[in-house]
Amino acid sequence: MGIPFARTRCGRHAAETGHDWALYIDDDEEARAGWLAAFVEATRRYPADVYYGRVIPRLPPDTPAWMVKPDVNKRPTGTRLRKAEGHNTLVATRIFADPAEPHAPLGGTMRFSGGSDTEFFARVHDRG
Repeated sequence: MGIPFARTRCGRHAAETGHDWALYIDDDEEARAGWLAAFVEATRRYPADVYYGRVIPRLPPDTPAWMVKPDVNKRPTGTRLRKAEGHNTLVATRIFADPAEPHAPLGGTMRFSGGSDTEFFARVHDRG
C-alpha cells in the first residue's frame, strides 16, 4: 500500500492503544546510542508535536570523495521547522487521533513517488 498508509496506520494504532508518541526511522538507517534519549530530552526542552532528528550517514571507507557530503549540522537543536522528512521523527499521536485530520494518506497518489513524508509534515505544520 505504501509508506503514507503505513505511517498513518502506525500513528493511529499508537493513538488507539493509549500511546502519546510514535517514533519513525527508515529501514536503511541505524539508531545510534543515545538516539531515543535525545528525542526524550527534546520533548522536555522544546514544546512541539513533531521532532525531527538529524541523519548522519555512515558510508563505506571506499566511498568516492565526490559522494561524501561534509558533516555539517544545518540547523541548531530546537530550530522550528516548516517541514520534515519521515526518516527520523518522533510524532505526537494526537495528530493521528484528530477526527478532523487533514493529513490522512493522499489516496495513494504519492505512495510510490516519494515526497509524501515532506508533504505530510508540511500539512501538520500548517495546522499548527
